[in-house]
Amino acid sequence: MRRYVILMVLLGFFYNMAWSSGENESSASDVETIDLYYWDENQKSAIDKIISGFEEENPQIKVIGTIVPWSQYWTKLQTTLTAGAGPDVFWLNAANAVQFIPAGLIYNIQELINEDRIDMSVMPDVSKELYTYNGDLYGIPKDYDNVGLFYNKALFDKAGLSYPDSTWTWQDYRNTAIELTIPGEQWGMWVSDFAYNAITTCFIYQNGGQIYNEAGTASAVNSPEAYEAVQFLYDCIYKYEAAPGGIQRNELKEETVFSSGKLAMSIGGNWFVPPYFEALGEDLGVAPLPKEKRRATIVHSLAWVMPSKSDSVESSWKFLKYLASKEAGVAQTDVVIPAYRGSEKKWLEKYPTLDLQVFIDAMEYGTPYPISVKNGQSAEQAFLRELENIWFDVKDIQSALIDAETAMNEAINN
Repeated sequence: MRRYVILMVLLGFFYNMAWSSGENESSASDVETIDLYYWDENQKSAIDKIISGFEEENPQIKVIGTIVPWSQYWTKLQTTLTAGAGPDVFWLNAANAVQFIPAGLIYNIQELINEDRIDMSVMPDVSKELYTYNGDLYGIPKDYDNVGLFYNKALFDKAGLSYPDSTWTWQDYRNTAIELTIPGEQWGMWVSDFAYNAITTCFIYQNGGQIYNEAGTASAVNSPEAYEAVQFLYDCIYKYEAAPGGIQRNELKEETVFSSGKLAMSIGGNWFVPPYFEALGEDLGVAPLPKEKRRATIVHSLAWVMPSKSDSVESSWKFLKYLASKEAGVAQTDVVIPAYRGSEKKWLEKYPTLDLQVFIDAMEYGTPYPISVKNGQSAEQAFLRELENIWFDVKDIQSALIDAETAMNEAINN
């Protein structure tokens, strides 16, 4: 009898072990993997935090994050998405959204948003606009950037001048730049354009102009409003000599000159906060852009999206829903301003001596990054080339704007 009991106990033990093992194997096989593509190595720690938080809430889904270098990113996406392969979730920018979305490569998530009653009012309208097509939203805004006025407090203090504030106009900006310019020693301001979210485009919109027509089908840079904005900046260089032009500008780099304390004011995006603060410390100040006919700053946002040919819609959508949460926003505040309103507190507190609220408040009057409906990057580069001709004083403003509009329209219609 005793041997029988022992035998039954052993059989029960091995049966439970086998059942438990099978259950674990089944659970492991039920885990679904989704691939996430992004391009910025500097955001890896933030992305890892997001993935960890999501997987903790969704243990049956594993997210594999892959950094694809910017130089390869769009080519790889174009190839894989067209073939129905590629990532399950990925970053999309405004310049490529106008091509990828109409081409049917991005999943329309509007119905999913409606079904799950996702509160998208927590995201800035200007950010959502960049990823809306025919009234439907195709991406979850990830973060945003806009443009403000950085200044060196020490140089203002030395000159006995008041710091820039929200009341400043273009004339205040120009006149102060003149006073802060010391020939051969320091510049008051700088005129530089590396993209639309730089000084000239902001000034064109502040003067009531725009880069494209409302439909994004034609250039609008050859306008009185654009001419006046460019003329103002040109005069700051060549009439008032408050900013470098020509050869001087070509030999110098704005960020380097500002960081070295030889430039009083620099107009740039919020991504300059870390390097500028590292260079100037408490001497760094930030203010809203000076205004003219109206307030304006150029806003760009990235978005999280999933491909239209996704074979893991359910799991990918769960991840996108998490990416639309405050938790996902907070996880990014070490490196960017998250799109989720109210999650930017940590970013604001990181530099307590700076009034970074300037960038948050600017979203109330921000203008979406201007993009044409086709070949947006080529059209943008055509405009920037003509601006360089103006700043180097090799072409008059009117001729350059006419040539810019012609080249931009050729790019759009190509």
